[in-house]
Formats: sequence, structure tokens, C-alpha cells
Amino acid sequence: MAGSQTLPLYRPGQTLCPDDREMSATLTAEIMPPRAVEATPVALQGIEIIHDQGQITKVNGRFFIDATQDADLAVAAGAGWKNYGEDVWGNVRNMATTLVLRLGNISDAGWQKMCVALGGNSDPGGLLGGTRRSIWGFGDIIKRYSPSTQRVRVRGLNLGRQNDGSVLVNAVLVFGIDGLDRQSRREARQLAAAELPLLLAFLQKNIAGMSEAVLAGVAPELYVRTSRQIVTQYTLTVDDVLENRDFVDRACFGSYPLDIQAQVHDHHGDVTGKPEQYAVPLRSLIPVGFSNLMVVGRSAGFDSLAQSSARTIPVGMAAGQAAGVAAVISVKRRLPIDRLASDSSAVDELHQQLTRQGVSIGRNSAQPPVIVGHWAYPGLKFMRQRGQISGGYGNEYSLEQPISGKAFANRLVNLFPDLHEHDRRWLYDFCAGQDSLNLGMACKILACLESFAVGDAIASRKILELPPDEVFDGFRQRDLFVSPWPAAKSKWNIALSRGAAYMLLLRWSEQRLH
Repeated sequence: MAGSQTLPLYRPGQTLCPDDREMSATLTAEIMPPRAVEATPVALQGIEIIHDQGQITKVNGRFFIDATQDADLAVAAGAGWKNYGEDVWGNVRNMATTLVLRLGNISDAGWQKMCVALGGNSDPGGLLGGTRRSIWGFGDIIKRYSPSTQRVRVRGLNLGRQNDGSVLVNAVLVFGIDGLDRQSRREARQLAAAELPLLLAFLQKNIAGMSEAVLAGVAPELYVRTSRQIVTQYTLTVDDVLENRDFVDRACFGSYPLDIQAQVHDHHGDVTGKPEQYAVPLRSLIPVGFSNLMVVGRSAGFDSLAQSSARTIPVGMAAGQAAGVAAVISVKRRLPIDRLASDSSAVDELHQQLTRQGVSIGRNSAQPPVIVGHWAYPGLKFMRQRGQISGGYGNEYSLEQPISGKAFANRLVNLFPDLHEHDRRWLYDFCAGQDSLNLGMACKILACLESFAVGDAIASRKILELPPDEVFDGFRQRDLFVSPWPAAKSKWNIALSRGAAYMLLLRWSEQRLH
């Protein structure tokens, strides 16, 4: 309830719209609610709860914290939002959805067998292992499993042993699911449920310790990793996360790797990088245009890459605690939440209260990684922000290693998805023959793409006939190789490193936009 209006839900997720329940059409809106604006912040007054028999309970409040998975309350009230993936890849690219299953009849001896099996494998990266409560691994065995449909894939097992001896399994990935559409979510459950008997038979046959396992149930809800991100006073970015940034208005900390789960069947996921520790600012929990509303959880104000770390439960729990304290301060001081983060006294009180509650909320001691001082780091950030490169768990970008022609072509195609199919084929064919590129040839490729963009085939042919050093000189005159580009690396015949390629693409793209 805002003002005199009671606003319906808009595309609610499973928190407020469970898949096993029917919801009256009167409770949802077909049209997106008007956006709240910063100049005239909205104050929510209450929430109406509709019971199964139609009774209505009105809950009035002075402050609201939306902890639903999909920020359903905030969206209904008019908070701005973006579909997951739009800010990075230009289109919706939700991660796969998972139906967690429960296995029974795994004895203590069976669990120990699995731990022993993993202990016999060498894994310096820590991607497999076992404890009394958790097991993660068996990826090599699972690769041999063939699902019954391309909509489903099974990854390495994440197993969690419960107090009753049953084992929860996080492994089944379902693709093409819209977490904001109930029919789509129901489809995910059906696809996963149909796969489980086949998967169980495979596990019984191939995993030591699971020969007697039985299917004991599935989770009441899907594990939906992504759907939408709320527009907040500040959007936490991938650079904030991987540069271990601190914020004066820090609300909590995170440290989980940027874990991009598979998005389509042929995509096996990616780890963009691994932070040491980063702060989440209070502003990333405050939707633009509200005076008494905060959002916590995976749909808060994170860009789509930062979300792959900040979506985790520890960050959500810590953010929820900070939001609760901030709400009390806001009400007590009669200070609207949209002004709290800029009030140093209120932020100090927030940190003092959290400290008294046992929270470590002092300045972030983690330092920026050494790579931020590399001359090509701006190019690295440009590519990383667009989801085109990743450093893995070791944050290894190999900036000094040569880049192949194929890799250079892939970067260009992904940066410019509107490239005509004919031009795309030419680019791949031309670059395929280049095991490694020099700077002059890279400039030649970009010059050809410039002529493609204006439909000048004759100019393209002329460029192809030019020697690469001549094309390079033209690019030099456009100031593409000014500092911090090292003079020793700005020669046409020098092998093109990954770092130099990223810087070249950054500067060339900036010139095209202007």
C-alpha cells in the first residue's frame, strides 16, 4: 500500500507465488507499475495479505525490508529493475535453475567411501573434497552421464549430509527457465523430476557409496539463481568485487568467487574471478525513489557479474541484519532511508550498532590486487565488464601472453553482436589463419570492420591490400597508442598480447562511440 493505492504484484517469483498454489488474477498486474523517482520518494504504508479463504489482513508499518527472492514487494511498489544479464550481455541470460533432490539410505560407510574416493584424486584448486557434512566433486564421473533432454544437464555433485542421515544433492541444471513465470518454473520441476530416476540409476552404478541410495524427495522450491536486479542508489560492480573495494557506508562484506553458472546447455559456466573481501554499500540495498524501503538478497543492487558472488546466502544474511539496524535508525531519527547513507553520523551509528551485535564491520583490510597497476588494466576491465574474459579462481588473465587470431575474432563478435553474418564469416575465416597476431594485423582487421559498418566493400578490399604497417600508422595518428601504452609495445610488427588486444579494443570502441 502506497498512499491511497493498493498495488498488485507484477510478475512475482516463487516467494509470493508458490508453484503449487493458484493465485487470483486480481492479485497480479499485467502492466508494469509506474516507476518511483528520486525527486519524489514514495513512502509505503502497509501490506495487504490475502488468505486462502479470501480474508484480508492489513499490516501497516513505518519501514519495510523486502527479502523476497525476486524483490516482489519493491517491484510492485514501483522500484526500477533490470532483467538479469541485460547490463552485461545486452540480453536476458539467466543462469540455469536447479531442483535440489534428497537421497536416503546412504550409510556412514557409504559416505566414507565417497570421501575416500575423492581423497585419492589430486586437486590443488580445491574443486573436490569431502568432510563429515559436505562432499563436492565427481565431475569426471558425471561427465559420462547423458541426460534425456538438452534442457537438462548434471554437473559435479555438491552433497550436504543432514542430521537425519539423508543427503541433499545440488547438481541438476535446467535451462531456459524464467524464474518470474510460474508456468516456466513448473516446467523446470517437470523436466528435473523426469530426469531423477535416470540420474539415480547412474549414481547407484558409478559412485562408490551410493549403490543402495534411494530418492527421498525434492526441495519444495526451485533454486532460481537469477531473475532481476533492483535499481538502487549505487550498483555494486564486478570491479568493486574483484578490486576488494571498501565503502564508507559499508553494510556487510562478501568474498565468494564470481560464479557464473551455466546459462545454456553448451555453456559450462565460468568463474570471472575470486575476491579476497569486498564491502557491500548500504546504498546497494536502497531502491531509488523510496523513503522507507530496502531490498536484501540476490535481487538487490548488484550488476549481473557482481551478483554471481553477492547472491550467496552469507551476504544476504549479513545484508539483512544491516538493513534491520538501518531501519531502526531511520525511524528513530526520522531520517528517510534515501538520505541515510549520505549522513555520516547515521552511518557511524549503524556501524556502532552492528559492532555491538558482534559484527566485524570495520574498514576493509583487503588490498586491491597487483594487476590493477598493469598498463593494460583499463582494457582488462572493459572486457571483463562485458563478460568477455575471466580470471578463474586464481585471477589469472595472462595479459602478457599472445592472443590468437581466433580469440581476437571471438572478442570482436561478442562485443558487436549486430555484425552482419557475411562480415562475421569473413572475420572468422580471416583470423582463423592467424595463429598469433601482430599489432599491425589487428589494426587491419579493425579498419576492415569500420568499412563494413558503412557498407563500403570497395574500401574493405583496398584495406586488405595495404601493408599492415601503413594501417598501423593510421591508427597511431588517431592516438590509439598513447600513454600508458608502453612505447616498446607500440610497434606494428610486435606480437599482440592479450593485454594489448584488450586496450586496443577499448580505445577503438571509445572512438567509434564518439
